[in-house]
Amino acid sequence: MTKSQIHKHPLLKPHPCLAFFAYAYNLAEATRAVEVAGALRERGAEVHFFTHGGPHESRIIEAGFPLTTLQPLITPEKSAFLMEIDQGRRIGRQPFTTAELTAYIESELAALRELRPAAVYAGMNLPCSISARAAGIPLIYLMSTPGTYPYFHHGLATLPESLENRLTFLLPRRWRDRLFNRLAPRFYAGLRNYNRVARRYGAPPARTILDVVTGDLTLLADLPELSGLPAESLPDNYRHVGPVFAHLPLPVPDEVRRIFSRPGLKVFCAMGSSAPARVLRTAALALRDSGHNVVIATTSILDPADLAPLPENVYATRYLPAPQVNEMADVAVTHGGQGTLQTACWAGTPVVGVALQFEQQSNLDALARAGMGVRIPLRAFTGERLLAEVERVAGNPRYRQNAQRIQTLFRSTDGPANAAEAILAFIR
Repeated sequence: MTKSQIHKHPLLKPHPCLAFFAYAYNLAEATRAVEVAGALRERGAEVHFFTHGGPHESRIIEAGFPLTTLQPLITPEKSAFLMEIDQGRRIGRQPFTTAELTAYIESELAALRELRPAAVYAGMNLPCSISARAAGIPLIYLMSTPGTYPYFHHGLATLPESLENRLTFLLPRRWRDRLFNRLAPRFYAGLRNYNRVARRYGAPPARTILDVVTGDLTLLADLPELSGLPAESLPDNYRHVGPVFAHLPLPVPDEVRRIFSRPGLKVFCAMGSSAPARVLRTAALALRDSGHNVVIATTSILDPADLAPLPENVYATRYLPAPQVNEMADVAVTHGGQGTLQTACWAGTPVVGVALQFEQQSNLDALARAGMGVRIPLRAFTGERLLAEVERVAGNPRYRQNAQRIQTLFRSTDGPANAAEAILAFIR
């Protein structure tokens, strides 16, 4: 990895300098950061990226931003562990040891002291929520609305499937959801090591993970019309900016055009880079054998060869320009990640999804309320159920009509530009 020279005195320059800490193991995270950074660059700001490694560092380099890879590196094994925590499969586990956190923070503090940025964009890189505060630098987050205090305070959350059990099923749905909205923002788990290290560096301890990812400025990459969270009710340090998703500089492959030019139902299946392999494999194999025209983006989850043999009406590859491919499809199949859903909304394509964790469940439920998609409960997810829902959604024109209504909202909102303007106003 070529490491670029850090500017020594950026605050002496006429334009503000910002440090972007990106978690480069997650495609959506890295590309969202690049989109916001690009909008800042257009407005004269300087942006320097930092990571602790990851396969999607290339996205940052290709976008022309200076990048420094800090030691220690996050290993693929550690990234897989962090992803399992994110998906709710390791509730209460400590994501980092105190020694690991200390090592990350020391390297980040050294970089921040040399760069001296006006603000830090934190992303999913949790250690810099301590290092930025220890350095006395304002902290900025770009978040999905369901992962924030205001979302819970307005009673918008629903109890995640992962927490359902025989006891919760005895309660009416509205009681379950009301309890979850009250208790979830108070749930303390997996932060013992984090708080030990935070105290050592003079940073405030966190009561919950929501404290960790709440910044001096927290940007919400959603539309209030979908999330249900009114813009006028946000605290002073929150801003709605609208959708932020990747526009990868990739051409649409000829194979995609060939398959989607065939008569019959056209399905695009993509689950970001965070879905478990078993879920994507179940969906991909069911679609492969359905007889429909199918395009599958496996990203880093699966090797496309794992789905062989592919008939002439099916194409699988790792990465595709999701907005353009979604525009060519009749239905999008997804796990409910923010990036995959937003590209479907931008394209005006109805969605069939299965959620693996709370945020994805909330995202899919928002589209279901808007009438442009359905969420299959994880406990009921099978290949047969998926195909039935895909065909039902494709056969009902109301889903397409509602998707086009949401599309109009999305295309009238420039999320990266709004985020850049909010950041510049904040640091001024």
